Amino acid sequence: MSNEIRRCINCLISETFPGVKFGDDEVCNLCKKFDPEKEKQIVEANRKKIDTLINEKKGINRYDVIVSYSGGKDSSYTLYYLRKTYDLNILALLVDNDFVAKQAWENARNVTARLGIDLMIFKPDPIFMHHMFKVARDENLYSISQLMRANSICLSCINLISNITLNEAIIHKIPIVAGGYIDGQMPSSGGVIRTDSKFFKEENEKKRMYFVSKFGEKINNYYKIPECSENQIYPVIINPMLGLEYSENKVIETISKYGWQKPLDTGSSSSNCLLNDYAIAVHYQKYKYHSYESEICLQVRKGFMSKEEALSKFNDIKSPEDFTNAIFKF
Repeated sequence: MSNEIRRCINCLISETFPGVKFGDDEVCNLCKKFDPEKEKQIVEANRKKIDTLINEKKGINRYDVIVSYSGGKDSSYTLYYLRKTYDLNILALLVDNDFVAKQAWENARNVTARLGIDLMIFKPDPIFMHHMFKVARDENLYSISQLMRANSICLSCINLISNITLNEAIIHKIPIVAGGYIDGQMPSSGGVIRTDSKFFKEENEKKRMYFVSKFGEKINNYYKIPECSENQIYPVIINPMLGLEYSENKVIETISKYGWQKPLDTGSSSSNCLLNDYAIAVHYQKYKYHSYESEICLQVRKGFMSKEEALSKFNDIKSPEDFTNAIFKF
């Protein structure tokens, strides 16, 4: 579907991506301001912050960190990295959005077992989840800046999972929350994000009320987060992949040694979710750019992904009408 789109000759970002402009040389403005040395400095700064934070928090409670785990490649590598680099006591939390691929379940069991990590599974009400995905598909819920990093369906799922994970961190008094997010999925400086009472009482509460108005009262089951007790520390959020230089191939090569295999039914842009290709198709139909474009093109700029690999993902976009399976009839 995307072959007719004009793309940067350097990173392949499309002319339809918000804020992108091309010069006479067909190179985009993002490539022209890209500074490899500055990017390396940001990665190193993130790694040092994460090192410091882990050394500060390790051993405080039963679990050192709770990882928001999908069974996908990036969160599997995050488990591997935290376990092997820091020898942390980890609780992996897999939230079943009702579209987890069968192989992703196998990967979650294999990777956690071989790394000696506890796995907790939480399954929200599937009727509510399908309702949430339908609303996310049909309504305009997010700003353009948010939609530059993910599509509406994925953003809704990510927000819900993040809140459930924070909730469990507070309940179990786990000092660190970790995600498997990579550069392009969130700001590159987001290696360490500290939370406090303001974060929960103001920012998170504002978000909760907004989603209640969109998804209904049931969202409170997943968005209401208990207050920390007086002597309880607020969890700190880390994104270890933002402190690493890596490639998709290297990640897969590493986690394959722990029983991880790529699912064959999730499309080229996901390694855990059956809904992903459909969500990409809906997003592309609305906005005419791939919802993973930011992260894919950034990996190309950094030299961690070839243009051929990136183009294969862009050319894999389907039409929403191609999805005739009943599971996509929200």
